[in-house]
Amino acid sequence: MIEKGTIYFVGAGPGDPALLTVRAMELIRVADAVSYDCFVSREIIGLIPGDKEIISPPIGSKQTKRSVEEYMRPAVEAAGEGKVVVRLKSGDPWLFGRTDREVRYCADNKIRFEIIGGVTPAISCFAEKGIPLTEKGRCDVLEIRAATASDPIGKSRYDKGKTCVYLLHDVTPADLAGKLIENGWPKATPAYAANNCSYKKGRVVYSSLEEAPEKFAGIGGTIVMAVGHGLDEANRISRPRRRGAKSKVDTKMLDLLVRGIGVLDESKINVEGDFFNIPDFKMPVTFLATTLDEESLDELRKLYPPNMMATRTEVKPVRDDDKCSNCGDCETNCPPEALTLEPDFQINDECIACYCCVELCSEGAMEVPDVEAYRHY
Repeated sequence: MIEKGTIYFVGAGPGDPALLTVRAMELIRVADAVSYDCFVSREIIGLIPGDKEIISPPIGSKQTKRSVEEYMRPAVEAAGEGKVVVRLKSGDPWLFGRTDREVRYCADNKIRFEIIGGVTPAISCFAEKGIPLTEKGRCDVLEIRAATASDPIGKSRYDKGKTCVYLLHDVTPADLAGKLIENGWPKATPAYAANNCSYKKGRVVYSSLEEAPEKFAGIGGTIVMAVGHGLDEANRISRPRRRGAKSKVDTKMLDLLVRGIGVLDESKINVEGDFFNIPDFKMPVTFLATTLDEESLDELRKLYPPNMMATRTEVKPVRDDDKCSNCGDCETNCPPEALTLEPDFQINDECIACYCCVELCSEGAMEVPDVEAYRHY
């Protein structure tokens, strides 16, 4: 049930709209007014219907000196008028983010409120990459802290059986690592730094605390950092290979790439052949068609302009060795099992140019080759 005259503090998750709860989506849809922090992703903000009242400017790090009363007053006034007000908070609203003070302000003004939990990047960043933060007998304690420039580590003390996750605010991973070492954490303690959680462009980088200034130097944006003895890189769990894709595509047959048209709806066109949907990335390739006869090709030519169709020539993805950390995500998730890292990196002739490895690479080491690799059909 949704009540008028209520402020709903809604967790917007780490950024991907797919990670919003059903309750969050419902509230965004029916709200009369919406307020959101600057940390809420553009994709989430884009879900707010155009007829909703935006009752206050985005609140973020540059406005932290504003009092709760100052920026919450418009929301309280709107609720006092009987409106349904949604206050979007990145991650989970009950984990830092000043929500406790905002809720108390509502209570002091006799305004009803409800807190809707969300997915916190403190956990989802690492779950997405197969990095366990806890494990029985290895790391039994999970500690989540906000790291600020004035107090980077708080009262955190080293414990071999503990994993600490820090949500970084105005402090760099290198500075945090230095403070931890100063406070007795071994230099060899494993650490991960993650940014842009739940996005294809997101990165998760491994390092020891000692090497953190060098390894984490290129990471920007909103950063989450996990530190603990149990985070050794060997303990990371790789996802199983995707099976079956190889049997769907015979790369020795004619391969036709149709670009920029969305996912192919086979029910709407009369074309015989085998179709295999592949990711849309940089070269906006959306499906691969094989075993096409001349009649079927004529059907496709009627539907799509020539500049939307191309055949593959030499289009294997390429790797930037300086960026690659050999995490193995590309190898374990290559649909045709064409990519191997050991003993040497190579992509064999089974490659279907789907660029799954490019999309999955958190370090940005895998790249799409020059577009001249395609020629129009």
